[in-house]
Order: sequence, then C-alpha cells, then structure tokens
Amino acid sequence: MPSYRILQFEEEEMLRNMYETKLTQAEFDYQGYNHPPKDPQDLINFILKETPDVILMSVIMREMDGFRATEIIKADERTRSIPICFLTNLSSAKDVARGIALGAVKYLVSGNTTPNKVVAEVCKILDIPVPVFEKLQPTLKK
Repeated sequence: MPSYRILQFEEEEMLRNMYETKLTQAEFDYQGYNHPPKDPQDLINFILKETPDVILMSVIMREMDGFRATEIIKADERTRSIPICFLTNLSSAKDVARGIALGAVKYLVSGNTTPNKVVAEVCKILDIPVPVFEKLQPTLKK
C-alpha cells in the first residue's frame, strides 16, 4: 500500500497520541498538531507544505477553530480537494450540518467513535482496503 499522509489538528495530546498510534499501526504517515496556523495564508502554506491526503479536524481549538480552518482550506483552489473529516466531541445536529456544509466529507463524534473506526473511515475516504487488524473483532471467552 502506498504511504498516505494523514494530518490531524487536535489540541488534546492524549487523543493525538491515541490516533497516531492507531494510524501508524495501519501504515499511514501521521502528522499531528495542536491547532492550525492562525493566519489564513499561513494555514494554506502549511497545508501545501504538508501535502496531506486526508485532514482530521477537531473543532474546538484555541488559535483557530476547525470550522474556520475548514472554511479557509476549502476556499483556496489549491487545497479545496483535500478531504477533511471532522473528529470532534461537538455532536449537535447544527454542528454536524455546519461541518458538512463547509465541505467536510465526514463528521465523526469522537466520543462515539473508536480509533479502529477512524482508521476504517480514513480508508473509506481514500478508497483503499481497511487493514486486516481493523476487521478482526474481539471475541469474549466464556
């Protein structure tokens, strides 16, 4: 499988570490950051430099929220085709609708989503097979 780059913006270090572990286990090139650059042009330049295949975007971040970052990324012709998947705890129908309206291909509520599910969703976005370890379900012993 070719190496796909996953870029994640998430302020919670524990969550970044968890997704880094799972996504690198699935052989993705993972890059995690606390937040996007605050200046819109710096954000676009950063995305162009990182060349992600998929962006996992939190919403609540101090420097710039994920909705605004997505709006900027999708407004620039050089970055608008990069798939963005929201991965956040904001779960209201209004937030989900806003994320999709801004151009996200998927909106996952992190509290209801396992790391394995995130890997599976990234694979669906990239139209690649889900790694075998993702398909295995744990069995309970009696």
